[in-house]
Amino acid sequence: MKRYRGPAVTKTVQIQAQLSDRLTGFVNNTGYTVKDVMNKAVEEFLKKYGG
Repeated sequence: MKRYRGPAVTKTVQIQAQLSDRLTGFVNNTGYTVKDVMNKAVEEFLKKYGG
């Protein structure tokens, strides 16, 4: 997975507790950061749905 570097803008989002638990487990097991995962997820979503 691509590591996101460079300038960033802080956005605050709320996610479901169950999804948060899964995300925490994933980042703890892989060494990726929440920032990397969220950036990739948004990037893929926008590619798929035309944003």
